[in-house]
Amino acid sequence: MRQLFLEKGAIEIKEVCQPLLDDYSVLVDVSYSFIGSGQELSKILSDQKNKFFHNMPLKIKKLLDLIMQKGGDHARHVIQNRRTKSTLPIGHSCSGKVIAVGKKVRQFRAGDLVACAGAGFAHHAEIVCVPEQLVVRVSDDHLLRHASLTSIGAIALQSIRRAKISIGEFVCVVGLDSLGQMITQLASLAGARVIALDYAESKLVLAQKSGAEFIYQINDNTQDNIAQVTQEYGVDCVIVSPEYIANQEANLMVGITRKQGRIILVGSKSILFEHEFIQQKEIKIIFSMTYGPGRYDVGYEFQGKDYPYNYVRWTENRNMVSFLHLIKTGKINTESLIGKELSLENVSEEFEEDMGLGFIISYRKSVAKKDVCPEIKEELFVPAHKIPSDELNVTFFGANRSTRLSLLPIVRNIHGVKIHRIIDRDVSRAIDTSKQYFGATALTGDAELFYDDPSTDVVCISSQESLHVEHIIKALQNGKKLYLARPFAFSEEELNRLRSYLECNNKARMCVGYYRSHAPFIQKIKRQIYKRRTPLMISYRLNLRALDDCDSVDMRPRFGNIVDKASHIIDLFGFLTDAKPLSISVETIRPTREHIFTSDNFIAQLQMSDGSICSLEMTSIGHRENGVERMELHFDGKTIVMEDFMRLTGFGLPKGFDELVRVPDKGREVLARKFFNEVKKPDHSSLFDAELLYQTAHLTMHLDRLVCQGGGEATF
Repeated sequence: MRQLFLEKGAIEIKEVCQPLLDDYSVLVDVSYSFIGSGQELSKILSDQKNKFFHNMPLKIKKLLDLIMQKGGDHARHVIQNRRTKSTLPIGHSCSGKVIAVGKKVRQFRAGDLVACAGAGFAHHAEIVCVPEQLVVRVSDDHLLRHASLTSIGAIALQSIRRAKISIGEFVCVVGLDSLGQMITQLASLAGARVIALDYAESKLVLAQKSGAEFIYQINDNTQDNIAQVTQEYGVDCVIVSPEYIANQEANLMVGITRKQGRIILVGSKSILFEHEFIQQKEIKIIFSMTYGPGRYDVGYEFQGKDYPYNYVRWTENRNMVSFLHLIKTGKINTESLIGKELSLENVSEEFEEDMGLGFIISYRKSVAKKDVCPEIKEELFVPAHKIPSDELNVTFFGANRSTRLSLLPIVRNIHGVKIHRIIDRDVSRAIDTSKQYFGATALTGDAELFYDDPSTDVVCISSQESLHVEHIIKALQNGKKLYLARPFAFSEEELNRLRSYLECNNKARMCVGYYRSHAPFIQKIKRQIYKRRTPLMISYRLNLRALDDCDSVDMRPRFGNIVDKASHIIDLFGFLTDAKPLSISVETIRPTREHIFTSDNFIAQLQMSDGSICSLEMTSIGHRENGVERMELHFDGKTIVMEDFMRLTGFGLPKGFDELVRVPDKGREVLARKFFNEVKKPDHSSLFDAELLYQTAHLTMHLDRLVCQGGGEATF
């Protein structure tokens, strides 16, 4: 399918994969989408630049700390990764027809006409995937064109609700872009006496047609003109469009507002008011951020949890429904906001900076869309072993931050390995990542894209989204070698299925990224404890608060930090002790605040079969500068302390044991190189201890269960 992007300051049309459908979303074949004027696109670019320069002293400090802690090469990868984020998907308002719905969607079915909203969802694309709560039904197909402005209408409607306008009040609308014009119409419809302000005379004329009683150009006489209209009192309410939120106009907004009046700031831009002037007039500053309550609420948008009608009357979805009703009944005019209608094929050529308030993009269905919902092929057994060629083609499934900064640079530098495909749910992230690796193809899709691809030899899986044990088994059956960059949690049944398959197919090649046991410090410790006479006492502390942007994931892990991080330490305990667990005891914190999770704050103690005791303390309430990881290990009257894989100290050990390094090495590169070198060989020897892998998986599931129930014990 085709989609519009903003790349290097220009609109580009790219051929990309169709978006994935999840349980709570709707797949829509787009008929129309609305795009703002050239000024709107300029603001997008300006916002991106502002994000780069925002809080620059703190960013410089973080960069220096990163160079000190992880070296110049890692810092270079971080900077390069930020610089390549130049492909921006655009669009937040469209309309079309439903072609598929998620399993838990109840309000829609295929064939329904709908309007969609939401930056990040309602893109300018032939097909979009939008959460159910950001979709509303359109009654007639002749309304689809106008319904493509529903997003702007909902924002305008929410600003009116936040303003709490009464009949007869003076309301001044500052900034008459498409949103400002819509606010003008709605304020007039609500019974207000509207005053419209702007620099452009053409926009003022249009505002007068939209219901503004008074129109004034912004100049030195503006405040005097409004004072005459309001009998020197000032307006009751000022509503400011995002386009015109600027510090130089702050004094004007305050000056034209009456005592105890209201100023509504639409959008998220900051503005500096003179607090003394505001306090003297007792003016209320009110923000109107988006379409209404529910926006950016994960439970509401991504899990379909609606707010109670009797307590939250106007959610973002109900605002969208209300706006569509105004269009249907002819109480609102959207045609005046549409400067032109362009077909998708001609947007790049015909787009101009001055195209009025905005324009409609129409999506002519000249090419039939195929594979909207790809059918999963019948499972066929294919021998797991495949003779490797001279060069291994590697597909990355998931391009999260850790993969982009750590694993991808490592794989790129391995001889005989080619980065073939980058698959990610975020198409712009896949495109930006593929730019760093010449010849790599960017795709967005599900696991079918890698286990059915005959050109892929190795799959590095770092995405936990919508991945199940069936996908892993199918990929292995199709001869793929798998590198699971991050741990995955399965049920006991799924884990047993995977274990049975691997035992029956000993040539299947799979490696799980428990890389800490390959770290130089851990290997050095292992050599010291190899001939120990006593059990081990191991205490390991993991400070989640100290994790930097490179170690943390882009969002909260699908399975939580126990599976994502604690499982690494459990695997390390098994490696160091060479013993099986006998029991596990867990104690969790009892938080009094909602942002503190028991799954991030607990102490787990393992009793091993050789008599060793291993303790894991994980916390998110410590200080950032205390370091991420610290291990104390006691045996034979000796003690070893390891801090952040940078400092190794031995007590009762030879003087040459102590070591201090500038750049920590946790073993990630060592494991990756071993894996790729091994899969090139015709005769494969396993890279992992299968029993230790299953033991770690079982222990992780028990730990997760005990933590979720607030603590407890389990024996094996």
